[in-house]
Amino acid sequence: MKKRITALVVSMLLIFGALTGCKSNDNPAGVKLDPSNPVTITVWHYYNGAQKVAFDNMIKEFNETVGLEEGIFVEGHNQGDVTQLEDSVMASINKKVGSKEIPNIFASYADTAYEIEKKRILGGFK
Repeated sequence: MKKRITALVVSMLLIFGALTGCKSNDNPAGVKLDPSNPVTITVWHYYNGAQKVAFDNMIKEFNETVGLEEGIFVEGHNQGDVTQLEDSVMASINKKVGSKEIPNIFASYADTAYEIEKKRILGGFK
């Protein structure tokens, strides 16, 4: 479990780094960053207890430092356990009544990520 959490955190840091690492204020997705009009990145996860506290603290620190300077605001949302998170993501992808918009980032096991990738609906850096 710790390896999965570490892998997710490292992945998120790489994504945040990609968004904030460009000195010209242009991120790899081509979005012009403007601190007066921040871009919001939504992250769905299944963390609880100490993991949720640590993750929320990382998001808060990012939002108050690099995010504030670069114009990026991250929102973390717990979706329950892993199965509930998967159900929420799939409901969003399938546009089920009452589902929320697909988040920018979500935690996923490899098999679920593969099934979602086969639908060819997720964007990425080009």
